[in-house]
Amino acid sequence: RLAVLSMIVSTLFVATSGIGYAQNNPQGRSMLDTIAEDSGLIEDAGGVPTLQQRIGQIINPVLGLVGSIFLGLMVYAGLMWMMAAGNEQKVETARQIIRWAIFGLVATVLSYALVTIIATALTNRPVTGQ
Repeated sequence: RLAVLSMIVSTLFVATSGIGYAQNNPQGRSMLDTIAEDSGLIEDAGGVPTLQQRIGQIINPVLGLVGSIFLGLMVYAGLMWMMAAGNEQKVETARQIIRWAIFGLVATVLSYALVTIIATALTNRPVTGQ
């Protein structure tokens, strides 16, 4: 059930994340670029990326990869558990995979939070990937 819920949530997130990019204003810039410039998150949408943007450009794909690996491990462990047919060794292996996958995801999220807090404290701007 957790794997199915994770797939649904991740699909909805990916599907809705690109909506703002499709809406352009008359100057040819996306609405997200305009909002980011107005809020001070980026200096210039067409200019050189800031340090926070460069960090975000590295971190965001890595987080996507970690999320995909987590989802794959959860599906694999769930299938292993369902197909164990009463074999306690296979069930325990599936439980261990689930535990370590959750531990890895929590460690990744905490690391991201720490990087964001430090970057925001040092520069007064959040880490962005745009």
